[in-house]
Formats: sequence, structure tokens, C-alpha cells
Amino acid sequence: MTPHNHTNNQAPCPACDLGPFLRNNYFTGKLMLERDFTDEQRYFIEKMRHHHQRLHGWGVVCGLKVKEHKCPDFICIEPGTAIDCCGHEIVVREEECINITELPSIKALIDQKDKDKEEHVLQICLRYRECPTEEIPVLYDECGCDDTQCAPNRILESYDVDVNVILDPKDKAEPLHTPKLKWEHTVGVAHATLVALHDATHRLYVLTADAPGNIYQISADNRTTITSRNLPAKGIAIAVSNDGQRVYVATEPTAPATVRQLHVLDATKPGLPSINANPIDIPNSPGSDVVLAVAPDNRLLALVTTTGDVQRWDTDIDSQSAPAAPAPVKNLGVNLTTLALSSDGKLAYAAGVSDEIQALEIATQNVTKIKVLPSGANVSALIVIKSTGPDVLAVANQNGNQMHLVAPNPAALIGSAALDHAPVALATSPGGQWAYVLEQDTAGSFVQAVNLHRIQLQLSPVVGTPFKVGDASQQIVTSDTGTHLYIPFTDDMSKHAAGGVFGHIVSEGNVKMRSCV
Repeated sequence: MTPHNHTNNQAPCPACDLGPFLRNNYFTGKLMLERDFTDEQRYFIEKMRHHHQRLHGWGVVCGLKVKEHKCPDFICIEPGTAIDCCGHEIVVREEECINITELPSIKALIDQKDKDKEEHVLQICLRYRECPTEEIPVLYDECGCDDTQCAPNRILESYDVDVNVILDPKDKAEPLHTPKLKWEHTVGVAHATLVALHDATHRLYVLTADAPGNIYQISADNRTTITSRNLPAKGIAIAVSNDGQRVYVATEPTAPATVRQLHVLDATKPGLPSINANPIDIPNSPGSDVVLAVAPDNRLLALVTTTGDVQRWDTDIDSQSAPAAPAPVKNLGVNLTTLALSSDGKLAYAAGVSDEIQALEIATQNVTKIKVLPSGANVSALIVIKSTGPDVLAVANQNGNQMHLVAPNPAALIGSAALDHAPVALATSPGGQWAYVLEQDTAGSFVQAVNLHRIQLQLSPVVGTPFKVGDASQQIVTSDTGTHLYIPFTDDMSKHAAGGVFGHIVSEGNVKMRSCV
């Protein structure tokens, strides 16, 4: 049995088009008849259906998982809610188990058992149904109660269960809910390696892998270069301030320094001039990668991956010629690869070549170790999924090519999804329903979409087909609206014009209806 999802991209049922909407006009002395009260109900019912149908789409909202029963002829449907294509709410309040062999479609299939030896896919379908109930005598004849003299006092909103049989199923298709990626444009910056996007100012900052490197300020609207800046050394990390006025770039050292250095650039002026008189040294960083993160309070944090040092600068780096050195926050141990901040900026999550995630409380420097990943995990990327609920972590694990969903408090491994290639970077859609996993192996670089909501509901993972992107891609960034992905790719460094930034449209990524079967 294969469950199917539906989205707001589906055309509404032709028989369910609603409107025009007509409501009562009240005035003193108006005579109210049955028609007026019926129209009053119809107005609000159809308004709600229109809201569901046009704004949210149709499909499963939550629950309704189909599971096996101890008796082979039965299946059970867990409680949950769905919206049909007409906008009706279907609510299953208690687990319902049914004998599918008693349904007409299955009876017909059983009758064909001697002629039909093929396997079939079964779809469990819920159908909205209104049930008149509480028959009472009508007012004009209280002496009898037959088909013409009684009427239902209430309408119970219920449902029917049925099974569709799919004959001769082809290769398993992707769920209709899976986001589709299509190429829109390539930003022509050769040897692009990292990007930072600031949606509010419509600016994309592209860092090249050259030594020395370059940084470009690109219009996210028309992909034109607004300004650029030559760096004194190769860039290794980039971030943008919350207001979009500052760009932070970590580079390899310039003499006489031996440590990595931070450059704070003015994003509001041509040429991206430096704010500080000299590059800012990043302590204990010789030969190490650096991860930058901007907290909600506008202070910049850096993780030195080789040593595990977490450092934090005050906001004076954004305005002072000679700002204070960074304050050491905590040493988290060696061989880390990634750092991500919680939604409120109070926690920093770090992971690396280990099966544990460290949660650092920045104010107190307390560290909690989250040990729920599979043994031998090799974490290449970690992001915080931000939504209206508590933070959840998406973790890319190169040992076994997996993506894990982790609840940090209380610590729990919610679920995992198998990927086609080794994951190197992650991004999520707004609200955290989808993860976009950048993967890489000898065949090239790819993006796969993973349905995080299904994993949270303990359902079988839905993973999209790998989408080929530029060679040697190392990062993936999504816009605030979730409609665009930006993937820088370095390509062949020996070729002068190779590389760039792939801009992709997520054609079905803004699914408002959360689906679980």
C-alpha cells in the first residue's frame, strides 16, 4: 500500500468551485425564514472551504498514518486531519481499523485472483461525508414520522474509507509533494566557493577560491555585479550582518601574521572598503578552517575547527578602526567541522568527526553533549531548523551517507534519511518542512530534497531525486521565501572562467500544507 500526498498545486475539483459569496443583510423588523438561516451557515462554511482550498491546498495535515493490523485482512488508520480538494475538513478522532476484504474494490480484485497474478498497489482513501442524524418530526405535523414528515435535526461531518487499486504500477514515482528544482540562471563569478545572502537588501556576496581571493556584491534581482573587492589573501569564510551593512570575511594570513584574519567590509559603499585599519587576527587559527556566525544581538562568533576554539567579537568591529580582540568563549575540542546558532542565539551547536553534538550555552559557557547519532558518525554539516516550535537540528553524516533529525532538548534521534551521495552542506525551507542536501562524490555535485516533517512524524522518509549542480560545490543557501537556492561551484581552478553560482527555483517548495502520508 502506497500513501500519496497532494498539494496546493493540484487543480481544485471542478464541482467544488465556490462563490460568489452571499451573506445576510440584517435590519430591524426583518422576517427570518429557514432560507435565511441556511444561507447564513452556507456563507461561513463556503468561506472556510475557500480558505482551505485556495490558501493551504489539499492533503494530510497531520496523523492518518496507515499501519498493519494483527489480522492480515485489516488495516488501521491513526487519528488525524486532512483537507480534501473541495476544502472540506476530514477529522478522524480515534484509530479506525477496517476489513479491506469487505470493500467492493477489493472484493472485485479477489474475484480475479485466478486470472491475475500480479502485485498491486493499494491506496487507502478518505472521502468527506455528511450524515443527517437525529430525525425529529417537522413542526407542521407532529403526529407522524415518515419520509415526508421528519427531518434530521443535525448534520454530522464524517468520512468514508475506500481503497483504490492501481494496476501494473510503474517505477515508484516521487510524491507530488516533493519540491522540484529547475535551473534559472548562473551568476558568472569564476571559481566561486562561498556565498552569503541578505534578502532584505537583495544582495548576494560571492567569495572566490582564488589566492588571493575576491569578493563580489551581486544584485539578487538581476544578477548584475554592483561592486567588488580584491582581498589580500585567499578567503575561507564569509558572513553578512543582520542589517546587511557589514560583510565579514575570514582569510588566510597576510605577513607578518601567521593566524587567520578577519576583514570587516562596508557593504554600503563602492569597493566594499574595510571598516578597521588592519585585519583582525583570529587567535589559535594557523592552518585551520574557520566558521563564522552572526548572533541575533549582532555579535560575530567564530569557530576555529582544528582547535575547537569558539571566539566572539563585540559590535565595535562594525565601527571602530581598532576594535577589541575577540573574547574566548569555550574550547570544544579538536576536529570540528560545523557551527550553528539556536533561534534565540543563546546556544551554539558544534559537531565534527565524532558521533556527538555539543550544545554550548554562550552566556554561562556550559556545554551539553548530545550523544544520539549513530556510532562512527562523521558530521559534515549541521543546521538549526527554525519554526514556531522548539529548535530541531538537521545533521549531515558522511558515514553511510545519511541525514539525521535530532531534538536537542531532551536529546533524541527523531529519525534519519538515506542519501544517494556523501552530504557536504545543508539548507532548509522556511518553516523547516524541507531540507536541501548538497552532496558530492566522483560523479559530481548534487542536491536532494528531504521531507523533514515526515521524519518528525516517524513516517518513512521522502527523498527527492538527485539534481545535478556545478562541480566542486561546497555550500547551499536558500532565500528567506524558500523560492531560490544559491549554490556556488568552483569547478576547474586551472580554467580562467570556470565556476559560478547556480541559481535554482524551487517550483514546488513553498508547500503550506504539511503532509504526513
